[in-house]
Amino acid sequence: MLRRRLLVFISLALLLLVSGCSGEEQATGDSPGEATPSGEAVEKIIISGLPGGAVEITVEEIKAMPAESGEAFGITSSNEEEMIPFKGVDLNEILKLHGTSLADYSSVRLVAADGYSVEVPEDIIRTSPVYLAYELFGGPLREEARPLRVVIPGVRTLYWIKMLQEIQLISGAGVAVNSLYIFENLVEAGAEDVDLAAFLGLNEESRVTLIAADGLVKHETLEVADKSYYINRSGENAPEFYSPDIPETMYVKKVAVLIRGESAYLFAGAVKEDEESAVPGQRFLDLLAEYLATELVLNPGQSDEQAITAEELAAMSFSLTADGVVVE
Repeated sequence: MLRRRLLVFISLALLLLVSGCSGEEQATGDSPGEATPSGEAVEKIIISGLPGGAVEITVEEIKAMPAESGEAFGITSSNEEEMIPFKGVDLNEILKLHGTSLADYSSVRLVAADGYSVEVPEDIIRTSPVYLAYELFGGPLREEARPLRVVIPGVRTLYWIKMLQEIQLISGAGVAVNSLYIFENLVEAGAEDVDLAAFLGLNEESRVTLIAADGLVKHETLEVADKSYYINRSGENAPEFYSPDIPETMYVKKVAVLIRGESAYLFAGAVKEDEESAVPGQRFLDLLAEYLATELVLNPGQSDEQAITAEELAAMSFSLTADGVVVE
């Protein structure tokens, strides 16, 4: 009987030992960061573009800073409005420790651990605080949102990325657009997928701005050395910016304008209301107004090239036909 009890005791001890090891491995594998000697993960983010170069900062260091709590108003992708309770630290408080602030940069690119990234434009970082939140709805972030969730009150929640991994501070003023091209007239009729690197003549990393028909603005860095980017011209979301190398959440539906440097490409197919109606130029002006130079050229280098003003653009109409877009 004693021998039997001893065998049962040893079996239970071995079972508990195995269970304990499995639990520790799971705990250290769930959270981003490097493992410490105790087996706990160190959650941290990178901030690049600072005057002294990139730095790493841990979540514990952020939590030790003065925090702000409240409710932030956000707009979801389906245009629903939400009030979300949060607790976190204003990014400017961190930047202050490095002798700078968001006012010194033209935009901020936020990168998540799953590869999702989004660039927050100048007009947002000038008017809204950018919080690094470690609590939402009165409690710690869920595992799938850690280590930090960005909260920017009053803007679309597409900028509120979770699993924050890196903050890239971007300097340099934007370039005013002075050349307007009609996208449909520059691509082969019937082409479904247009390779943007070939279309724009890119052979190195380049930043573009994508403006959707509903007014959504996204700034993207095209890493053409190891990624491919396309405009899809078929389907209910067409024209759609996409890439097989980025998360689907970064795709842009109904692209109406694409800006690169001083050039803007207009997509009449994105803003037409029906097959028969022409697109009023005012629609393009509404989307482009803040980016335009004083003097413009429509269709540079083509037979119908003409110098125009913003007011003349608004008075034009763009008719989409089987052979391309006719401007009147």
